[in-house]
Amino acid sequence: SIPSGRSVWEAIGPRAINTLVLTVTSLLLLIPLSFVLGIAAALFKDRLADHLISVPTIVTVALPEFVIGTVLIVLFAVYLRWLPPVSLINDSLPLSSQSTLFILPVLTLLGTTLAQVVRMVRAVALEVLSAEYIYMVRLRGISPARVLLRHVLPNTITPTIQTIALNAAWLAGGVVVTESVFQLPGIGSALSEAVINRDMPTVLAITLIITATYVLINLVSEALILLLNPRLRVARGTT
Repeated sequence: SIPSGRSVWEAIGPRAINTLVLTVTSLLLLIPLSFVLGIAAALFKDRLADHLISVPTIVTVALPEFVIGTVLIVLFAVYLRWLPPVSLINDSLPLSSQSTLFILPVLTLLGTTLAQVVRMVRAVALEVLSAEYIYMVRLRGISPARVLLRHVLPNTITPTIQTIALNAAWLAGGVVVTESVFQLPGIGSALSEAVINRDMPTVLAITLIITATYVLINLVSEALILLLNPRLRVARGTT
């Protein structure tokens, strides 16, 4: 790092941990929430529950993260005073004791990614629910819960994995704005500072980390799709 005279890893190492906690927490919340909300919207299509889920997703999918972050700061930090407006992490304290500092950044990332995945899950679930074999299964008297768990949910996972992977890959780079809004010391804010200071070694290192993360996420998603869909394995094996 040119300004500090330290190695790049010494400069961004602690920040990388903060970003890892932020992105992993967001991803762990994104996956179950997207399936629960998406399938619920599909099951109650054109009813109140569907509108309560679909309308906010349509609104938030068009909003950039700095707008969502600002709204959350005004609501939860300025008006309600429940959470701190900035996320100034103290490296001398364990992250577990500073968990509240991650709440607003996590909600911001969820707001920009959850909408896309929920709409994808809803669309796929509606297609599955309208399939003829689902109608035949229901005629056999199988309970709705079993139809959901045995037929609807498994058939929505594979098509949705790629969408989740794209959003997870976006999280690796989308933290730049989020961390800057909340002043969270992560590699996203470090990248912004490095660009301003023309610290090319740090810029290249962070860019390499984000690129490697993007490639890794796509490889994992492709492996999961092949693992969950035997037909693709057979098709690729015969070509």
